[in-house]
Amino acid sequence: GTVAHSKERMGAILEEFAHTKDVKEATDCLHALKVPHFHHEYVKMALTAAVEYPENSPHLLKLLKKLNDMGIVNDSQTAIGFQRMLEAAEDLELDVPGAQLRLQELMEEARKLGVPISIWNIPIPTAKM
Repeated sequence: GTVAHSKERMGAILEEFAHTKDVKEATDCLHALKVPHFHHEYVKMALTAAVEYPENSPHLLKLLKKLNDMGIVNDSQTAIGFQRMLEAAEDLELDVPGAQLRLQELMEEARKLGVPISIWNIPIPTAKM
């Protein structure tokens, strides 16, 4: 129940953000959900959206950066989200041709922004779903 509900709410927050580009509202809403242990899912959802809608990717990366800077999404949750996205990229490629290349570009952009895309470049244990 709670996981499905959280995913639904996170999806709605990202959907809203895609329209408004309102970083403050998006950060406030995610914080209000009070599921810090599940923020890796939000990172993964944001990255999926960035791959599917490249025109929104600069805004989504800015949002991830802001969430991390504010400490709402911590470094490990951010990095786990990137790791999970990497693992899912091959499947996403079937629906979105070029997804894997796009993700590599996004990770490079994120790294330049100072977003923690991996924890000291060591493999992160896969989150149990």
